[in-house]
Amino acid sequence: MPPPVTPIVSMTPPNPDPRVGLAPGRWDAAQAAWNMRMISTTPPGVSSAGATHSDLAFTGKYTIQGNYNGFEIWDISNPAKPVLANAYECPASQN
Repeated sequence: MPPPVTPIVSMTPPNPDPRVGLAPGRWDAAQAAWNMRMISTTPPGVSSAGATHSDLAFTGKYTIQGNYNGFEIWDISNPAKPVLANAYECPASQN
């Protein structure tokens, strides 16, 4: 397990706003984060590729990622390398 990260907290938003002028992209969109750090860009599971991901829930070492096709359960014991633990596909669109 990676060592714990000491949070860096800033109450003042960055200026200028780093979101201005971000480039679009499906898998390679530009990013701007404030008080967060990206630690993984894990491709979606096969059953949810192309789906709109809409919800996240956390319990223990798992993240449940909801989308309009169902949901996936990710083992985030190692946050830098999430592992797809299971996926549940719903028979009809969930919108």
